[in-house]
Amino acid sequence: SFLLSNLTIVFLLSYLGLNNATRAFVARYNGSRQLSAVLRASLSLRLAISAGFTTAFILWHRPLAALIGRPELSALFLFAAPLVFLMGMVEYLKQVFTGLHRLKYHFIVNLFEFGLKIGLSVLFLELALGLRGVVLAYWLAVLIACGVGFVFWARFYRLGGGAQANPDGSSLEVAGNTTAPLRSDTRPRQAEPNFMARIFRYSLPLFLISIGFLILTEVDTLMLGLLSTDYQVGLFAAGKQLANKLPQLALALSMGTMPVFARMNAENREEMRRKFVRILRLNALVFLPLGGVLIMLSPVFMPLLFGQDYRAAALPLQILTVWIVLTTFNMFFNALLDYQGRATRRAVNFLFTMIATVGLNLVLIPRWGAVGAAVSTSAAYAPYVILNGMEVRRLFRER
Repeated sequence: SFLLSNLTIVFLLSYLGLNNATRAFVARYNGSRQLSAVLRASLSLRLAISAGFTTAFILWHRPLAALIGRPELSALFLFAAPLVFLMGMVEYLKQVFTGLHRLKYHFIVNLFEFGLKIGLSVLFLELALGLRGVVLAYWLAVLIACGVGFVFWARFYRLGGGAQANPDGSSLEVAGNTTAPLRSDTRPRQAEPNFMARIFRYSLPLFLISIGFLILTEVDTLMLGLLSTDYQVGLFAAGKQLANKLPQLALALSMGTMPVFARMNAENREEMRRKFVRILRLNALVFLPLGGVLIMLSPVFMPLLFGQDYRAAALPLQILTVWIVLTTFNMFFNALLDYQGRATRRAVNFLFTMIATVGLNLVLIPRWGAVGAAVSTSAAYAPYVILNGMEVRRLFRER
């Protein structure tokens, strides 16, 4: 868990906010003659940034291992270097397919990635029990998933010069560009042909948000490893595994419903508002009862899933249930703000959460270990959700 947490931090930093920025631009220009230019520019940026971060990781893997107090992980960090490049590419592909609203391709890439991660990990651990086999399984799985994903990406790139692919693979001709350029504010400005510069500029506030996401979801594990014991890291990791997976149901709903909000304008604003409210109600119907069940039954199923040694992981999971429910609602707030060019406002809202999470971890982890990490994660996240909700409300009230 400690190794994967550190690698995840490197992965998320290497994304540089570019993948989410690409999703917003692809959604806005989906079906227009400029889609190929958007895809070409975003891929060029993704290749350059991933190559740069991978090179830096190779050069700095030893100091990084020493910095976290685990020099024995240095060799594994170097062996995991291909993952830094490949994870950026596979996440880029997923966001492209989300922006295109072609979720079956997103599903296929996920199926290859996670299916092969599980299958190859089991195979390699049978051959030789060790983390090196797990790392090898991961980057082989992601490599194959990238290959599959780029087959689909190339199809949309070829059709992007004026046609949009239908779900059955045929093409739908469109007459010119029917969309407006994506902006990070609401002031009118003339269209710019340089998509590479525009995507990169929009990725910067999203990068700041991704740093905050690291602080919220991974630094807790890192700080537990530094300030507490490996036992506490294991307890928190078990609870967080479930906490991270359950919001995927809301993510699926968001992927299926939110791209249309990239086309929201003054004429359809009220219709979009009603649709957004219905989506939030559906999410509440699913996750509020699920949260209650999780709180009540955690002491029962945590030992069943992870063994009796993880019985104490039930309390951190019960506390993280608050974070789970808040996260599901915030997924829709985040998607709407991103599609409407409000990523900068979202970054400002997240600033308080970033500071509060680190501060609470420093105070609570030495005293309560995994329970303290769970409390800080849930408590610090609430203001971010409230501020994003207020921004969404203002967005719908604008004339």
